[in-house]
Amino acid sequence: MRYSYLVLCLVLGITTGCVGISKNFEAPEKLAKRQWQACSHYPTVEFVEVTAEGQLLVRDLHYSSPPVDFQRCLAEVAFKQVLSGKRDAKSLVREAYFVDTKPDREYLYKPSGHFPEEISLFSPDQPVYFFFVIDAPSNRQVRVSFEWGTPEGETLRTRPIEIPNKGAAARKWKFEQFIRSNIVKGRWSVRLFIEEFEAGEYFFDIV
Repeated sequence: MRYSYLVLCLVLGITTGCVGISKNFEAPEKLAKRQWQACSHYPTVEFVEVTAEGQLLVRDLHYSSPPVDFQRCLAEVAFKQVLSGKRDAKSLVREAYFVDTKPDREYLYKPSGHFPEEISLFSPDQPVYFFFVIDAPSNRQVRVSFEWGTPEGETLRTRPIEIPNKGAAARKWKFEQFIRSNIVKGRWSVRLFIEEFEAGEYFFDIV
C-alpha cells in the first residue's frame, strides 16, 4: 500500500512555519481539527495527527498527494474560519512579495518553484508589481484590497479588486501594479486585506 503524507500548517508565517496564537483567534490545533472534521469524508484520505502547533497530518492511501477536492475543502473551511474571526487572515497567504515583471497567463499555472524571483530593491524607473498567492475557496469571488504606504507614512491609494472564481483550483494568483506617481526614494509598504481582514504588511525600497 502506498502512503503519501500532507502536512498543513493552519497558521502560516509569511515565510515558513507556524506562528503563535493571537488572543483574538482560536488555537491552531482546534482549527485544524475542525478542518479535518469537515473534510474527513474523502475515502482515500486518512487522518494521522494534529500537532500542538496546528499542523494537520494526513496521508492518501492510493495517490502521491491527497485529491484536489480534499484540498479545496480544507481551503473553504479555512476561509470561513477567517470570516468568522476565528483564524488569522495571514494564514491564507502562501506567497507575497515584489517583482518587476508581470508574467503571462500561462506562467501562473506552473508549479510554485517557477514563481517569479523576488525583488526588494527597485530603481525609480523600474515597474513594481506586488505578487501574491492566497488559498481561497474556488466557489466564490474573493475581495482583496491594498494600501500602498509612502516612505513618509502616508497612504497612496487603496484599490479593492474581485478575484473571480476560475476553475477548481483552491489557490489563487494575482498581481497588483504600483502606480508610479510622485515617486519618493525610501521604504514603501503594501498592506494586504482579504475581504476586510488584514493579511500582512510587505515592504520594498526605491533607491
